[in-house]
Amino acid sequence: MSFDPVIKLILIILLVFTPLAFGSVAIWAFSLMELGILLIIVLFTLQQLLFARNSELGTRNSAIDYNSAFPIPRSALALSSLFLVLILWQMIPMPAAW
Repeated sequence: MSFDPVIKLILIILLVFTPLAFGSVAIWAFSLMELGILLIIVLFTLQQLLFARNSELGTRNSAIDYNSAFPIPRSALALSSLFLVLILWQMIPMPAAW
């Protein structure tokens, strides 16, 4: 089990919906787009954290093992996690004096 189908569905929805949302200049259109992108990042990070160990322990009977053919380095996981922390940090309202 992985989040790949959900991530693909969110990407398709974003590709179709974003241009249709009044040219994506309204605040609600920006908000939905940003929430969709945030959800993709969260799902990808969770997938890497939860399913990376399971895929390493799984059987290697399939003809193509995508995890070994295209490994995602731990640095990519760390980078996506740091990006998520940056996004969450920017959502915190700061005092106007800062």
